[in-house]
Amino acid sequence: MPFVPPRAALGALLVAAPAAACGDHGPRLPAQVRVADGDGQVARVGTLLPAPMVVTVLDADGQPSRGARITWLADGDDRLLPVGGETDALGQARARWQLGKSQGRRRALAMLQGLDPAVFTAIAEPPDALPFDELVPLDFDTYEGSRQVVHPDFVATPASAFGRPFHLVITPYPFGDATYENPSMFGASLRDVWAPGEGAHNPVVLPDAGYLSDPDLVAVPELGELWLYYRQVTTDNIIRLVRTRDGRTWSAPVEVLRASNHRIVSPSVVRRDQGDWWMFAVDAGAAGCGAAATTLDVRRSTDGMHWGDPAPAELVQDGLWPWHIDVQWLPSQGAFWAVYNVKTDGGCATPAVYLARSGDGI
Repeated sequence: MPFVPPRAALGALLVAAPAAACGDHGPRLPAQVRVADGDGQVARVGTLLPAPMVVTVLDADGQPSRGARITWLADGDDRLLPVGGETDALGQARARWQLGKSQGRRRALAMLQGLDPAVFTAIAEPPDALPFDELVPLDFDTYEGSRQVVHPDFVATPASAFGRPFHLVITPYPFGDATYENPSMFGASLRDVWAPGEGAHNPVVLPDAGYLSDPDLVAVPELGELWLYYRQVTTDNIIRLVRTRDGRTWSAPVEVLRASNHRIVSPSVVRRDQGDWWMFAVDAGAAGCGAAATTLDVRRSTDGMHWGDPAPAELVQDGLWPWHIDVQWLPSQGAFWAVYNVKTDGGCATPAVYLARSGDGI
């Protein structure tokens, strides 16, 4: 059902005075309320979402608007608990979201008089949902029947165009056979039950030469699209991109990056905001996983398609070298978080998985 704010709250909102007066030398009126952080969270019914919801209020020049008082509204018996009063010097306001008894997709609004609201979504899972602190085996019906998979990459979207809120791209790898390692897409409403979307077919893409590997999925909300990057291995490493608006039909592959083999392993693309894209990838040189050492490279882009030159990142551990990596930007932490496995000197064994954090991506 559509979300309908309570009449009393809307009435109070309509008579509320603007947060900032507009004058020749005074602050400009707020012009936009944007989601900054806290969208798309998952928690069990009756619990507090892990991170606060954060909105940014901007004026007509795109500058932070201080002193605006946000009205927070939520579905059903969910409760929103404002943290502080008015927007701060960065134009931001925060609230915590206490889920009620209803399961499934939930919505909340951050509202300011005369402006389109910022819309947040959350998933309220049942009390016996997949726990956060245990390892649980997952099953994937792979297109070639092996159910053996590697290199998962996950993204959540609030957009209903994709049917289910959770999306995961992964590749079959039956008994180490790279000829089947073609990116495949699965969706879910709960994090432990995955299946191809209705009308979707796997694999998403097949190679025209060599083999494919290392998929990475990115949501681009202003376009209503999911972007899938993957590595094609020939004598070169070629990073290609396909895009979808519905999870069923995909654009033709576009090459976005190329280097000699194996100079771009496990690309992980982070989109912090419009015009602010990062790509982290492992440089293993010609020897690949048999290299004596590897390095982690960082590239920047303004559009996700045209990438600058690589710069080395400082990710060094004695006798252990990054091999495959996944990086996320956590606005609430103000940091990049990386999960990666490591290989040993001159060998392909990967004995451990690590977590690292960075404030600057370097």
